[in-house]
Amino acid sequence: HEMRTPLAGVRAQAQLLTQEDLPPEPKESALALMKGVDRASHILDQLLDLARVEALAIAGEPEFKQVRITDVYQDVLHDLALRIRRRQVSVTARLGDEQLHCHGFALSVLLRNLLANAILYSPAGGRVELVVIPGEQDVMLAVDDSGQGIPEAERERAFERFNRLGRSQADGVGLGLSIVLMVVELHRARIQLTSSPLGGLRAQVHFPRERGAPAAGYA
Repeated sequence: HEMRTPLAGVRAQAQLLTQEDLPPEPKESALALMKGVDRASHILDQLLDLARVEALAIAGEPEFKQVRITDVYQDVLHDLALRIRRRQVSVTARLGDEQLHCHGFALSVLLRNLLANAILYSPAGGRVELVVIPGEQDVMLAVDDSGQGIPEAERERAFERFNRLGRSQADGVGLGLSIVLMVVELHRARIQLTSSPLGGLRAQVHFPRERGAPAAGYA
């Protein structure tokens, strides 16, 4: 909060400047300042999520409970609404009424990062879809996008911190998938990056149904 408040103040002042009748160069500088503040805020949010998930892992056994995926998804969708409008991306979900035995905050962090990545790397007018597929031993949660995807040889490196794989989008900082991986490990789940039926990337996570039991195929 101590860092977010001054950043919000700087952004508000820069936004006021863009609404003034200024010459092109100062107006462009104010717009660049707004973008810089937005990027700094995004990095701050990512670092805070990283620290909170790390704290859960260090603390040992986190408190798990039954969580409806639909409830978490609706909250995350609300948080990402502005980003969705800016990117002009269609986001849909097929969730049913499935529940996960998990840590609610950690699941929210995982969903937000997977969806934010899919939105960021989809083209304007593209598609993002969240699908939940229940199984006997685990529940699969998959996020698909219609972007360019990640070459198979580079997918493992995508989980490295601050590794953006050469992608140039200004909003990306290279932390999203490393945070997702921490949540996956916290739940003894497993994650795989594959090709999406929408043409881009699919990130699929298998959550075990029973606490303490690894998801099928977990190594």
